[in-house]
Amino acid sequence: MLAAVADGTAEDVEAAIAAARAGFETWRRVAPLERARLLRRVATILREHAGELAMIDAADCGNPVKEMVGDAMVAAAQMEFFAGFVTEMKGASIPMGPDAVNFSVREPLGVVGRIIPFNHPFMFCAGKSAAPLAAGNTVDRQAAGAGAAVVAASCRAARRRAAARRLQRRAGGGAEVGAALACASRRWPRWR
Repeated sequence: MLAAVADGTAEDVEAAIAAARAGFETWRRVAPLERARLLRRVATILREHAGELAMIDAADCGNPVKEMVGDAMVAAAQMEFFAGFVTEMKGASIPMGPDAVNFSVREPLGVVGRIIPFNHPFMFCAGKSAAPLAAGNTVDRQAAGAGAAVVAASCRAARRRAAARRLQRRAGGGAEVGAALACASRRWPRWR
């Protein structure tokens, strides 16, 4: 047996979103350069554990190990790309006449829900999480049954190295969990 991964329920989704909302209040206040540093650290950890994560991903999903090592490198590159983008998220000032200036400010929205497909879960987990995390949002991810093991392992690796104490994982869960995650935005405007 590769791993035991519990099926989640709609109640688990509610609890995970509540935890992500609580974490959002802290994460949104992390200075942009610190967020970028943490995302780069996660990228380093993903590279350091690429072989281990690739083996878990291959065993869980049936893809060739060599391809999964490539996925680990792509996942790390996605984290680094969005880490570099952190300082480029800027507002604007728009002159509206001699006595008026409009300002736009980019702000994090809250919790972003992501459903991770089964075929390349590790790469998609990083790719779907990097941009919202870089922008100051938190992420609630649902991994498919196949693929949940590597998502959990990658979060454990990052937490062990103290790079991202705010990373959470939630077990897979099928249609009930997917529906609960997809419908959550209807109850919480912008998941705030």
